[in-house]
Amino acid sequence: MNGHVESTGSIGMWRDVTRTVWLLIIIYPFLYLWQGISYSDEGNALVIYQLIFSDPAAIADTYGVWGTSIIGGAWNLLFGEFGLAGFRVGGAVVSIATFGLVYLLCRPHLDRMTIGLGVLVGVMYYHHFMTTTLLGYNNLSLFFHLASILLLVRGLNANRQGFIFAAAALIGFNIFVRLPNLLGLFMALAIAWHGWMQGTPARIQWKQLMIFTIGVVVAVAMSLVMMRALGHDYYYLRSLEYLFASTGNADHGPYGNLIKPVLNGYYHLLFDGLVMLALLLLAVHWTLRMDKYRPRVWLLPAAGALLFFWYFYDVIGIPLSGRLGSMLVALCMVVSALYAFMARWRSGPLGVIGLLLLIQLVIWPLGSGAGFVNQLYLLPAALPLVVEFMRNVKGIMGETRFALAGGQDAGGSVVAGSETLHAYRKRALALLLLFSAVNGFCFSYSDSYNRPGLRYAVDNQYLNHVYTTHEKAESLNAVIAELGKYVRKGDTLFVAWTAPLLNYLTETKPYFPHPWSEIYTRDEIERMLLERGDRRPLPVTVKYGNTGYDDILEEFLASNAYRRVWSNGEFAVYVPPAEDTVSHTGGPLHGGPGRATG
Repeated sequence: MNGHVESTGSIGMWRDVTRTVWLLIIIYPFLYLWQGISYSDEGNALVIYQLIFSDPAAIADTYGVWGTSIIGGAWNLLFGEFGLAGFRVGGAVVSIATFGLVYLLCRPHLDRMTIGLGVLVGVMYYHHFMTTTLLGYNNLSLFFHLASILLLVRGLNANRQGFIFAAAALIGFNIFVRLPNLLGLFMALAIAWHGWMQGTPARIQWKQLMIFTIGVVVAVAMSLVMMRALGHDYYYLRSLEYLFASTGNADHGPYGNLIKPVLNGYYHLLFDGLVMLALLLLAVHWTLRMDKYRPRVWLLPAAGALLFFWYFYDVIGIPLSGRLGSMLVALCMVVSALYAFMARWRSGPLGVIGLLLLIQLVIWPLGSGAGFVNQLYLLPAALPLVVEFMRNVKGIMGETRFALAGGQDAGGSVVAGSETLHAYRKRALALLLLFSAVNGFCFSYSDSYNRPGLRYAVDNQYLNHVYTTHEKAESLNAVIAELGKYVRKGDTLFVAWTAPLLNYLTETKPYFPHPWSEIYTRDEIERMLLERGDRRPLPVTVKYGNTGYDDILEEFLASNAYRRVWSNGEFAVYVPPAEDTVSHTGGPLHGGPGRATG
């Protein structure tokens, strides 16, 4: 009787722990979205969303992510008054919906805790470290990729043609969310792979492939019709021409030389991943040894060491965070490949899922200046398979031998028994969760790593409820107040080079057809400034960031008799002669100059 009560209590406690894990998954995307301000990446996206419907010509070189821009523009129409915080809430909603897709994809084959642990490690590691906090093309791409995988898997397993069509349609639309998503068409390989593994007749496989093709074509056609109706087709073709011209050209800022980052990424996967895996195994072994003296005492020194290494990362220069990402991605690729190709799994329900996740892990770095870093977005989707693999490692590998712990067999060899393997698995997962939690706490994308210091507000309606450092808030308040003397909503503001956020905050149009002016080559910048230098009126110019193009800017400003009217060491504001007579008594944009408030 007592055993039954204890068993029932254990089951209830396990359910509570599982619910807690999933509650953390839902809460985590909202946890830090109120902190940190990015001048470049977020600013660029926000300007596009702000202008996509009202002035599409002003952002003519940004249409390679047209689908994202349409979704972001629609969000701006509905919730634009909430500013940056509103777009970050939108990003959190997309992320939670994506985690729901992971659950639906894996739940028929994995238990809730396994899925939850994998998702939690992934989301804690990358969510606030990457740009996923904002509604953007990365989290939207992942959402549509996983939705298409879920539908395709269900369609193939049940031979449901409608599911296959819907999966293909999402893949077709996803091409417009982010152009490199075109490589998602390789997911059609799963049709032939599933058919071979399951012995599906060739005529059925051809029919499924035909339906897949029709779904893609229909989605692409409908997207083009919508693009034409909105008057965006010309700009989309122009953006494609620019993007293809920039590929392989290292001078094209974040869009140029798209092959080298991928090759570098695989080097880091191999070298850094192995380094971090060795450190993880040593940490697991060390904490197990510590348990012999005082159980759980390992937690405090482990946490202290992690906080030291991560929190002072920029001081001591040890890139443990990136190496952890390399290790996690490498594990995901290896385990996905094992599920896809090992004889014991490839014909099972996880075989096609492993194949589709492996395809995603391979194609995500391609066509992006970020290279392998983009694979980190797939961690919440792929890590549940890694956790499942870890849980079944003894059954998978047979009698596994370790030289670090365990008992000895008759020949004196060290053997890892069930209890030892179970201890290694538990401790490795605990340390991964700890690593990821510390990483998420210590990093704020494009802002200070000192989270307690991110508590100062900026006096602008679009930055309500978003906090940064005192220095950054003071600087932004000052430049916004100064710009309020010279520009109004709808004016053109030339932001050179890396702070398009100022266009968004002042509701002005960028001078170049891409808000992030740094992406252009030196020749392109010279040509555009020469062409636009003869047009009047000339725009107010604000400079932020030092690039190799500063001499071009100085020449442009000097040849057009610009005058520097203000500088705070971070930003500098220049006005052309025609602006010299403009009254400086006008109120600042969206609020007074004020002070940074904490």
